[in-house]
Amino acid sequence: MTVEKDEYGKKNEYQYDVDGNLLKHTKPDGTTLTYTYDKLGNKLSEGKRSFTYDKHNNLSTATLNNKTVTYTYDKYDQITKVKDANGNVVSYTWDIYGNKTSMNYKNTKINYQYNDMHKITKVSKGSKEVATYSYDARGNITKQTNGKLSTTYTYDELNRKLSAVTTRNKKQTAKYEYTYDGTGNILTETINGKKNSYTYDAMDELTKSIKYIKRKEVTTTYAYDLNGNKVEISSNGKFKRYHYNKYNQLTSIFTEEGSTDIYYDKNGNMRDVLYAGGGKEHYDYDEYGQLSKVTNDKDKSYTYSYDAQGDRIRYQKNYSEAYDNDTWYESLEQTSFEEVEELLDDKNSDQIIDSVRYQSNYRKTHHKCVLMEEENWDSDGDDWENKNIAYILDKSLENAEVLATSTGEINIYGQDERLSTDSKTSDGINKTINYVNGNNNSVYGLATTENAWGDISYKYKAIEYTDYGYSDDIKSGFGYNGEEH
Repeated sequence: MTVEKDEYGKKNEYQYDVDGNLLKHTKPDGTTLTYTYDKLGNKLSEGKRSFTYDKHNNLSTATLNNKTVTYTYDKYDQITKVKDANGNVVSYTWDIYGNKTSMNYKNTKINYQYNDMHKITKVSKGSKEVATYSYDARGNITKQTNGKLSTTYTYDELNRKLSAVTTRNKKQTAKYEYTYDGTGNILTETINGKKNSYTYDAMDELTKSIKYIKRKEVTTTYAYDLNGNKVEISSNGKFKRYHYNKYNQLTSIFTEEGSTDIYYDKNGNMRDVLYAGGGKEHYDYDEYGQLSKVTNDKDKSYTYSYDAQGDRIRYQKNYSEAYDNDTWYESLEQTSFEEVEELLDDKNSDQIIDSVRYQSNYRKTHHKCVLMEEENWDSDGDDWENKNIAYILDKSLENAEVLATSTGEINIYGQDERLSTDSKTSDGINKTINYVNGNNNSVYGLATTENAWGDISYKYKAIEYTDYGYSDDIKSGFGYNGEEH
């Protein structure tokens, strides 16, 4: 028996076999998971999860609660087909270098082309070009196009972006310029002629920012403890102070409105949140430590289900006080790719990307999915009353190309494997996003359903973001429901 401390300083007990395979894990709260393996060391079970493998030791099936995801491979052990428990199938083809050349879902085929450096140069839907990319000799992207939008980039000798210029129908709509210090931190960020500046301490932590927001110069200061935890943010006479426990977990946020307090269970999972000014939430987890249910003091609850790979596959919300205990379930009606094509043709909004100001990075606490939602600002630095999600391309350009609309719909043509879904609400319509891979959460489609109730199903931490770096915004939050507290 081996006893180890996790990242929160909690004691975990582990039992291994003679080959070093984990047989039993006992968590701080006493929850126990057992594991079994075949003669080759492939994991056959993990608690209630079970797995099978082909003769090459590739994962063939993953099952939980009688729901199975099936995987098929070619002779080079590259995945060619994934079938989820509902019968949805995604198929793939590959070139001789292992680059994914196509993805096919519901008779819609997405094609990928690459250069000699194995960088994506073109994405197309059938015969229609969706996006193109150009690179310099170092592999830095120098130009990307998406319909009527085009962005060009320049770099310094250290491959740091110096500028980004976006045009729409060959008319410049946004220009970014950057300078850096010796360790790569952004010192100045000039957006459409307006300069923002940043100051850092010896630990490269942001200590002060001066930005032009809504035609005004706004100075924000940041303070940290010895562990690098942010303990205070001050801006325009407002402040936000943070307190942590000995495990560096956030335990309270104090503002002029009062204190929001956070409590954790023995395993280090967030268990209860008591909000300043009233309101509370309670979080439950399954045996794998995955969030299973969120309830609040307004008789609203949110439940989550996962497949055998740990990917979230279902989300359900219950508004009992307003809807007579009826429970709303997601519809999986697939949005047609004809609609997506129209979106790519930019027929919905003439204002989309007239100027790019800030982006919000929504990162799930328990998943790695990142959705980029953009706040749009006019040339005077004022934010528009109706903010849109712009057409965005994934910065890595090697995992997924993100195509978003002015109504909050997000479509990613990705290169990953597994299937799962997630939701958000926009304009009163609930959007169900179908993910191809739960690890990277690339999206292969979008479903909608009418009669959506409430806001986005869970709230993520908002981070002030540019293409070249980020700093936490004073409005940063946490939690899973979409209500403001």
